[in-house]
Amino acid sequence: MADFLSACRSSSRIGIPHQSMGISGRAMEAGERAVSGSAARTYRIGNALVELERYEEAENVFQDAANRWPDNEQVLLRLANVTYQSLHWPEALASLENALTRFPDSSNLWLKYGDLLLDLYEFEKAERVFLTAMENWPDYPTTYEKYARVAQRSGCHIEALKRWKACVEKFPDRIPCHINYGYEINGLWRFEEAASIFSEALIKWPGNKQILARPCQRLSVGAELEKKYSHMETLHSSRTEL
Repeated sequence: MADFLSACRSSSRIGIPHQSMGISGRAMEAGERAVSGSAARTYRIGNALVELERYEEAENVFQDAANRWPDNEQVLLRLANVTYQSLHWPEALASLENALTRFPDSSNLWLKYGDLLLDLYEFEKAERVFLTAMENWPDYPTTYEKYARVAQRSGCHIEALKRWKACVEKFPDRIPCHINYGYEINGLWRFEEAASIFSEALIKWPGNKQILARPCQRLSVGAELEKKYSHMETLHSSRTEL
């Protein structure tokens, strides 16, 4: 197992993940034999296969692990992740639903389930899942952020704005809430309000790269468009009067 993992890691570090299998075929065989060991070792061999983009083999490893250790939450979560990566979406949903029946109090599983529904454009179902997560974990900011993203992704921008505002009010020290609130306002062409939000965020978190990166560019473009639009309106008005 050690040989297998070290071979995979060394080849991944130099940017040739697939080549590790050619470099150390015997190490791979040794790793596969180790699957008969503990859940932790099986988990590691499955992760190594994922890194090599051998998703179907990884899925088989995690499915075997889920059958052998049905009470291991991480194995069930990883199985769902790999199933999704291999584009077997109905199976991924089924895996998560099965995991949730075993671990109904797992916030990680609820959030992953909602994420998958969101990726599949099942907006109403995703919204219900994140709303349930908010009720179960009212002090967990990620649930509020994902709830807001459902409205954002489904094009309900006014509703998304309300949700991001609620997120900012509940978690005033949470940077992603402020950034997404500013983005949403900016997307609605309310540039001065967005600029004010980002300015306040910069005062609160000076030098933060997340805040400094794109908002300024987007705001400057938006402000320029607003200026041109205002000028065109004035010009049109003056011509009408003539």
